[in-house]
Amino acid sequence: MITKEFEQIIKKVGLLPEDQQKALARMIEEELRWDETIKNTQSELAELAEDALAEYRSGRTKKGDW
Repeated sequence: MITKEFEQIIKKVGLLPEDQQKALARMIEEELRWDETIKNTQSELAELAEDALAEYRSGRTKKGDW
């Protein structure tokens, strides 16, 4: 089911030139893939965060210039 708001956006997008429509479609697809990737890798991300915290707590990290 498509919400009213999304349906209105789709109509507006339909008025754009084809190249812009394709670019928006790619952006949406990338966002959906990114969301799925994040959702499916929560345990790996949590493990990386714990590793980083352990390194910080043990003094094995140093301040960077970024």
